[in-house]
Amino acid sequence: MRHVTCPLALVLCVVALAASVMAQTDAAPPVPPQRLHDMGDVVIEKGAEVAAENGTATAPAAAPATETATPTAAPAPDMVPMQPARVPAPAPTPTPATTETAPAETPVETSAVESTRNLAARDIETPTTTQPAGVSEQVPTPSVSQMHAATPAVVPAEAAPAVEPAPAMATKPYEVQVPPARPVSAATSEVMAVERVAVARETYRLALESLKQFYVSNGNATKLEWVSKELMGLNSIEQYHYLSEMELAGPNLRPTDSIPAADQLYQEGLDFKNYPAFPDEKREKLKVAVQKFRTIISDYPRSDKIDDAAYMLGEIYEGWYYNDFSRAALAFERCFQWNPKTILPARIKAARLYDQKLMQRDKAVVLYNLVISESTNEEHRREAAQRLNQLAPRP
Repeated sequence: MRHVTCPLALVLCVVALAASVMAQTDAAPPVPPQRLHDMGDVVIEKGAEVAAENGTATAPAAAPATETATPTAAPAPDMVPMQPARVPAPAPTPTPATTETAPAETPVETSAVESTRNLAARDIETPTTTQPAGVSEQVPTPSVSQMHAATPAVVPAEAAPAVEPAPAMATKPYEVQVPPARPVSAATSEVMAVERVAVARETYRLALESLKQFYVSNGNATKLEWVSKELMGLNSIEQYHYLSEMELAGPNLRPTDSIPAADQLYQEGLDFKNYPAFPDEKREKLKVAVQKFRTIISDYPRSDKIDDAAYMLGEIYEGWYYNDFSRAALAFERCFQWNPKTILPARIKAARLYDQKLMQRDKAVVLYNLVISESTNEEHRREAAQRLNQLAPRP
């Protein structure tokens, strides 16, 4: 009887203990184990009461300061404690987070919470390329140590001096900048003014040649014809030599040396001067002759042909093509000034030009007297005396 009473008392104790456990369960729900929320952060829920129907949660009851470990027995099969429903956490902005190891046991989730979690996980795994309006992109901010390790120190370089770019190759015609003509003042000599004209003339010719080559390379037939006509006109027009070699040389040259090169130039000049041709062709021959004689005076000033070359220049300038009586008279004067013993009639020809063409009678009288005193030609001496008698003032 004693042995039968002990098992019965043990059963009664177990039933009483189970009843007390159920009473404690009704008062405060069990504390669920740790779990991971949708973004991987650890959440510890203690006695949260969740209303699964409307998705709202009430504030959890305050946990006691100290908890005493109470031995529990396994509940009966028909008594399963209800697990609190989870509330879907708001989707945080994508920031790098430290993922902790998930616990072995996960509480049971409702269908609504599970669907919300799946949607959040899908949004995280498949990011959209289009950023919603009004939401700025969150870029992970590196730490100070990472910034120092990744970014090398930049030393400011000294400002380099400005270097002008190299001129490009000429692909289009260039303009030649000719200095503007300045008014000739008393301090500006004739030589300086004439030199500026000569430089500008040559620069203009070279610019036209360059423009012609540009249109040839580009195949512009119309403009090539224009520049060709302008060049032809420039070359055909008479370009006066405002200061000739005779003016620059002065009256004090002396023909003392026999120079073969000057002799050859003189002979070539005579051939072009006396070349029988029609007027159009004769003009070109006379131009060449003038150039030959001028070269003798400028390049060989001590040649014994300078006085003869000056006389030939006087005849060409006096002739039908040039009709330049002033330059012709000067050429005749240089002839007998450079060689007072010349046998060429340079004195009488210079006197005639000053008397009849240039109307400088005072200078003509001086030259007529010079013919009478120095000329060896008797006919020229009589002509000079007769003309002086006519020019003498009447009483």
